[in-house]
Amino acid sequence: MKKLYFLILVVLAGCTQKVTNDNDLRRNQYGNPCQLVNYHPQRYVCYRTNAPITIDGKADEMVWQIIPWNIEFSDVLGEQTSKSAYLTRAKMLWDDDYVYIAAEMMEPHIRASRRVEEITLDNHFSVFIDIEGSTHNYLELTFDANGFYYVKAYQSNNKAGTFWSDGKSAQIGNAIHLEGSLNNPSDEDHYWSLEIALPIHQLISARDFLEPDKGIQWRVNFQRTQWNATVVDGYYKQVIDSESGLVYPPERWVWSPVGDNNVHKPELWGYVQFSEIKAGDGREVFVYNPDEDLKWELRNIFYAQQHFYQKNERYAKRFGELRQVGFIPKALLYKPEMDVRDIGFTAKALSLNGDAIWFINQDGLVWQQPVK
Repeated sequence: MKKLYFLILVVLAGCTQKVTNDNDLRRNQYGNPCQLVNYHPQRYVCYRTNAPITIDGKADEMVWQIIPWNIEFSDVLGEQTSKSAYLTRAKMLWDDDYVYIAAEMMEPHIRASRRVEEITLDNHFSVFIDIEGSTHNYLELTFDANGFYYVKAYQSNNKAGTFWSDGKSAQIGNAIHLEGSLNNPSDEDHYWSLEIALPIHQLISARDFLEPDKGIQWRVNFQRTQWNATVVDGYYKQVIDSESGLVYPPERWVWSPVGDNNVHKPELWGYVQFSEIKAGDGREVFVYNPDEDLKWELRNIFYAQQHFYQKNERYAKRFGELRQVGFIPKALLYKPEMDVRDIGFTAKALSLNGDAIWFINQDGLVWQQPVK
């Protein structure tokens, strides 16, 4: 297969094309008390480029100027919360070998940890990629302004598997650009930026059908983590809550909100759709796959079953039992079926075009099988 490298150019600031058509809002209508946020993940069309891109973190090539910045990042909790305090935005391109992401994060005081083990204890930026849309087997890449980074390959929601503390084992290249100074409380900075090159061909492996091409969609999210700090005697100090005596938790700003401080909910990440149109040569409409609504219905069954299990130490054998946790079986639209066993369950429904069956199990894993 053709090798594909994923290159992320991050000048820290937010990437999205939000669809505002009310008909596109997929809301949780099942009365599930486990509801996170209304289901309308962000969407982005990623255009092709033939122009070379220098990996220096600046995103100043002409092809980048053609692509407009999109909406700002907002709080991870979603609709009822504020936008990020510091502007965060991004945009994307791709070619035969790379997927490019340019982002920009405004920062009056560029701070970073002094050891790779401490990345998460200071300001950092993370990228999350679920290529197959199963909510399992996804990547997290986290970077700071000091050039430290780590990569995790997750087997399922927030359950890390393979871990590379410095990214070298993952063959990741990166570069950082600072518009300002690092860890210097005496001045005011503008922003910091970075570029990363990820060999996604390793991740795709036998899944060539998910390689970027016309209409292919990946689930992606970005998160900026910002710790509150003040200057004391010429040094940055994280702000302490006077009542608890603990450090205030960080702000978390994301591209696609998940309604929870835990961003590890791939079912709510944004969609990136790859286009064959060259940047500047036209526009392509994002095509929403109606099977995503079916998958969201299965996801709500999963949420309700998890809640039911917490109360009863078993899974509900019939949809009617899920009324106990606020689930409304009459609201189901896609005629799902459910198979319950002692150690788990599987819910399934036929795809809208009738050529496949979608499944979800007790672990939240989503997959499809063709109809024979």
